[in-house]
Amino acid sequence: MRTPRCAAAMLLTIGSVVFFTPGCGGETVPGPSPDNPTAPTISTAADMVYIGQRVTFAATGTGVTWGGDAPSVATVDATTGAVTGVATGKVTIWAQNTGGRATRLLTVIPSYNGRWTGSYSVNDCQSSGDFAAEDFCGMFYRGEILNMGFDLSQTRDQVTGAFALGELGGTLSSSVVNGSDGSLPLTGSFTNSDGLTIQLQNLRATSPSPGTMKGSFDQVWSVAGAVGTGRLVCDIRDVTRTSGAPSLRSLLPDPNAPALTLEQMISAVKRR
Repeated sequence: MRTPRCAAAMLLTIGSVVFFTPGCGGETVPGPSPDNPTAPTISTAADMVYIGQRVTFAATGTGVTWGGDAPSVATVDATTGAVTGVATGKVTIWAQNTGGRATRLLTVIPSYNGRWTGSYSVNDCQSSGDFAAEDFCGMFYRGEILNMGFDLSQTRDQVTGAFALGELGGTLSSSVVNGSDGSLPLTGSFTNSDGLTIQLQNLRATSPSPGTMKGSFDQVWSVAGAVGTGRLVCDIRDVTRTSGAPSLRSLLPDPNAPALTLEQMISAVKRR
């Protein structure tokens, strides 16, 4: 027995004119048309980009175009999805077509990864106790320029590494890049077998452009069993990245090196 729908689709003949009415049999449900595609999904997992770094994002779907809401933080190529970090901050990027939009919040920060060398200046000196008696500040002068370096390894916003002041090298505590201003707070220390210690305190590095470093720090000198300290207030001057691949061992103290007196440590720090 024919259904009414199939009956409506029967061949009808009126005189010599034949009419065919489609619709008898199974029906096909159409998928998205080219004018109404499925909304994209961003398939690249990254949620962090370094200043100066270019990351090309990918998305599912057809007819996808890209954009972002903060070009001062990161630029986005509308065709390729390439995102280039410009400055520290947050940016929302998107992939969209006529079917909808997918978004991703990105953090942009400086990269401190690599080996850095350059110089710092001594802006002030303070001493107390035995250091004042030994005329610690008389061994430095305001405006004196000395050599320094860093060996830093960065994973996302986490940084570890080592530092060098002249020929003396010490370790740095692990630190995190500040996501608001891109600065890197660091502390570190060098100690020899006689208990002579140099601590890096209040160190806050910045990278105003990729491969350059500025900032300020204090050197605090002390001797086990002695009274007082010596403090140098310093500015990082022109430290630049000389290699993108750090070698952390190169700046660490040699455990077999002979102990240094205070005068020898000062000489090693000032040696170019």
